[in-house]
Amino acid sequence: MDVKLLDGLLFEKMLYNGLKNLKQNIDLINSLNVFPVPDGDTGINMFLTLESGYLKSNRDRNLGLYLKSVSKGMLLGARGNSGVILSQLFRGLSKSLLNKSEANAFDLVDAFIESYRTAYSAVVNPQEGTILTTSREAIELIKSRINENTTVDKLIMMYHDQLRISLAETPKHLITLREAGVVDSGAYGLMIIYEGIVKYLEGIILDDFDLDDKSKQNNIENIEFDNSTYKYSVSYKLQLDYLKIDFIEDNINELKNELLVLGDLITFSRADNIIEVVIATDKPGYIVNISQKYGEFIDINIGTLENKKKSEEIAFFAITQGEGLINTLKELGCKHVLERGSNTTISTDEIIDVFKDINAKNIICLPNNVSSGIIIKCASEKIKDKNVFVIDSKTPVEAYLAMSMVVGDNDDPLFQVKQMNNGIKDVKTIFMNTDNDYSCLLDGKKYSSDNFKDTINQVFNKINQIKKREILILLKGINLDDDLIDDITSYIEDEYPNFEIGVIEANQDDFELIIGVN
Repeated sequence: MDVKLLDGLLFEKMLYNGLKNLKQNIDLINSLNVFPVPDGDTGINMFLTLESGYLKSNRDRNLGLYLKSVSKGMLLGARGNSGVILSQLFRGLSKSLLNKSEANAFDLVDAFIESYRTAYSAVVNPQEGTILTTSREAIELIKSRINENTTVDKLIMMYHDQLRISLAETPKHLITLREAGVVDSGAYGLMIIYEGIVKYLEGIILDDFDLDDKSKQNNIENIEFDNSTYKYSVSYKLQLDYLKIDFIEDNINELKNELLVLGDLITFSRADNIIEVVIATDKPGYIVNISQKYGEFIDINIGTLENKKKSEEIAFFAITQGEGLINTLKELGCKHVLERGSNTTISTDEIIDVFKDINAKNIICLPNNVSSGIIIKCASEKIKDKNVFVIDSKTPVEAYLAMSMVVGDNDDPLFQVKQMNNGIKDVKTIFMNTDNDYSCLLDGKKYSSDNFKDTINQVFNKINQIKKREILILLKGINLDDDLIDDITSYIEDEYPNFEIGVIEANQDDFELIIGVN
């Protein structure tokens, strides 16, 4: 295939072939995973991250707009250290090509350079001999060979070839790899993605698969609860009863969201009118009562997990409100969340009880306001058998952004605390309500007008280097109109194209919209 200009539609097809190639090699990549810890999840983490970007992308012939949606999807769906770095590599591509409807080979050289630079800057302590090294060498060692006759497909093939060469050199950088006799798993995963892309350019279309199919890692027969901090396991098959409820997709998602709040939802799958669920929880009775509203149990098993329960190195604890935000934090790895209503406070004793129940050596806490931070620190002084760390998060969006910085395969609490605090040190939070006018609070000062665009411009103009900031998160409250959030998002995208925007249905009831700028 002779490609002189790359657009969004072609990139989408290339990316899908890369995703398919990655899926075919998940087990092999997992088996290489020995650095930084041998937890065997690099392949699945990279796949889920890239799959999230592909699924959440918006098809567009404009390359910059398409890559922006892919990058945003990967950012919100990043899993583990390898997934975070992969999302940053694509974020760099997106930044470099944002204003390009099409790209030539020279444009892609610049994009690949920005790609690895963005990834390096996102890691507190970059290690050579990893995906960072290969992504850097893959472009730096070939860029001098690019000229006006180089086509896009030729450049990508050269990039892939150098990825493979640099991959073979990774053990020279890391003694862990040399001792295990393997190459770096994350670097191998990146090479596999581009191998799939090159195959597409060569006319080799890989077999399709069911997107978002987690059956391989969620097979009920292979579920392990050994690391769960909950006391009980509940597994069941439920036949949906169409007389009880009209089973449109929203109802199924409602059941899933209810379960997510009550524990670690390991499996949630549906085949026709049968739902299969596996969940670790402290409230099996609640699970049964909620589930039977939707149908009749075909099979159900409730067991105890106390004999299998192992102490974790690190557990994450948050205080926040809003069912959607709670679910999002849990998906990011914060299993322990106390919900704070808009008119309620949480006592020191309540937090102490939570700390005692958490089976971990180290607890990293995320307050969502100043007062909860003070209460957490008071409670931590009463805990003698665990190390308690408090992140400097003072708003719900800071708690979310801090959790998104967690490196999933690192058990060093000091490293995680540093990573999380570094991730939110420059965050600005804006609180918006629309009762009588469009009013926003920023740093304790109120800004308002009868037009949301004017109000947003007022507060954004007060934020230092607003045009150089890159991430904007919108936590949608339960009372905010859907059309208004769409209008606000579209306006910010048009006026501030530097932002990658993520919208979370947080469902908080104190502010209609919480905006985090980073």
